[in-house]
Amino acid sequence: MNTDYMKISGITVVLDIGLIWLLLRNDLVIFDRTFIVTVLMTHALFYYALFYENHSLIDSLHVILFFYLSVSPFLKNKWLLGLNLFLITTIQILWVIEERCILNRESNQFGYAKSLSIYVLLLTIGLAMKFGWTLFAPKMVSVNMS
Repeated sequence: MNTDYMKISGITVVLDIGLIWLLLRNDLVIFDRTFIVTVLMTHALFYYALFYENHSLIDSLHVILFFYLSVSPFLKNKWLLGLNLFLITTIQILWVIEERCILNRESNQFGYAKSLSIYVLLLTIGLAMKFGWTLFAPKMVSVNMS
């Protein structure tokens, strides 16, 4: 397994630990629970694809990643929002450090383009705002109601 795949595997393991913890410990709405279960199933395929270097499957899952990130602003659980914010921030940091998407090969350039960077930046801002709102708004409302 190449070093890029080892980096992405490590990040995915960290995310999976958080997702499993959330699934086991929290009272989640059905959308959040479904999101977690389908992400974990997708990650199982991802580990398989990385281990066997199945590039066509990696490419497909690479595109699916952005679908999940695009629906993440509709999540309700603050920690699940935080995990998605962590992921999208990590992706952008890797883009800057590596000057490419680490899942890309010569034949596939999805995941590192100006238009996608702008979209991901705007999505990051939206996720950060919702994450902040879910963390602090309940406290502000309870303080104002007293």
